Amino acid sequence: QAARQALTFLCELSYIESRLQKGFQRQNEIAPLLDWYKSSGSYRLELAHARARSALRVIEPEELREELKKYLKEVRERIHGFLEDVDLNLSDLIKKDQKGFFTHPRLSTNVLRDLVLRASREPSDKTRLWILIFDGMRLDTWEEVVKKALSSLLEVSEEKLYLCPLPSYTDIARTSLLAGRLPSEWEDYQGKYTSDHNILASRLFGLGREEGKRKLRIVVGSETDYGQERLDFDVRSHNILIYNLREDWIHNFRGELKDLNDDIDGRLRRTILPDLESRIAEDDFVILTSDHGFIELLKNKEVKIPVSENLKEDEIVYRYLKGVDQDVMGPNIKIKSFLSVICLTASNN
Repeated sequence: QAARQALTFLCELSYIESRLQKGFQRQNEIAPLLDWYKSSGSYRLELAHARARSALRVIEPEELREELKKYLKEVRERIHGFLEDVDLNLSDLIKKDQKGFFTHPRLSTNVLRDLVLRASREPSDKTRLWILIFDGMRLDTWEEVVKKALSSLLEVSEEKLYLCPLPSYTDIARTSLLAGRLPSEWEDYQGKYTSDHNILASRLFGLGREEGKRKLRIVVGSETDYGQERLDFDVRSHNILIYNLREDWIHNFRGELKDLNDDIDGRLRRTILPDLESRIAEDDFVILTSDHGFIELLKNKEVKIPVSENLKEDEIVYRYLKGVDQDVMGPNIKIKSFLSVICLTASNN
């Protein structure tokens, strides 16, 4: 066991050092930046560091372990700086052309348009559509955990990275994904604003009000017994299953990324995969995606937002500020966007 952990430690550190030494060349367009993020393997730097830290726990003697802890701390700072440069590149591209970002073909509002509507897929009772949404799934979670766990059920025919709209808040990111539109365009059948994902998804698929009730089903908490029981009543052509992969929700997780991915892997194999195997038929089409990604928030990198007359405490949220301008925050507080990618499509055998 100790020898295996030592090997893991060395392999992950070798990966990190190799990737960091190659450096990062700024991109002039969003699409090449997204493609580089995956092809370069930069998406797994944080996970590699977490795995190295976990492996370090069993390395002896203690004096060596303490020295390696110091080294890992320095490596973590370098990883943070590297990913910060990537994030700021994306931020600059968005700020340069904000309108272009919100209409960009790699925005997640195009996921279902690309893979269902533009692909001319017409779900039916014989060839059903399954859209599996994993709340907050990171790219490393897909590559290292989910894709491997589902390999017995699904054959991946296409993978593509998209950016979710900003702010990367679940209610905005997920509903925009299902609506195929940004919040300013969320409308019901009478042209009035709505955030009802059932109505918005029905409209995206071209289903009338009553037709949508018959053909479309959206189940939140699909990993639970209650959520799975809702699927037992009847068969529908359009099925959207939303999975919260941790009981305490991924947004509140405070442990290592390695532990998070291990938990997700266990839940997938215990409850989600067996349920899907009993439901997805050979001719069905599956789209598997995240609604948004996330990055680690390090305590020593926090940005403290001062409360003032113009900025109340309840307007300050982890990932965004509610309804305030840069002028309100002052010159020392900068807003940036994180490379929270979402992915991807998979089809079964």
